[in-house]
Amino acid sequence: MKFAEIFKALRKDKNLTQEQISEVFNVSPQIISRWENGISQPSIDILPIIASYFETTVDHLLGIKEPIKKQKILFFNLDTKKVQI
Repeated sequence: MKFAEIFKALRKDKNLTQEQISEVFNVSPQIISRWENGISQPSIDILPIIASYFETTVDHLLGIKEPIKKQKILFFNLDTKKVQI
């Protein structure tokens, strides 16, 4: 699941409107609509606040199902060589 779907489901589970949840997070209802439609996502600063409010984790909000340390992680070093850890 994507953030948009997860956030919308969590909001609906609390029986809150987009306007009500916008007041909780001090953003406009239009911002909530954009989040729920996948047009934009909240900044990294507000993700822990959202997770705390819904009594969940940031990983869950982002749709991460297994801990990152158990997944294969690919990144590029400064020489742009692919490294796998």
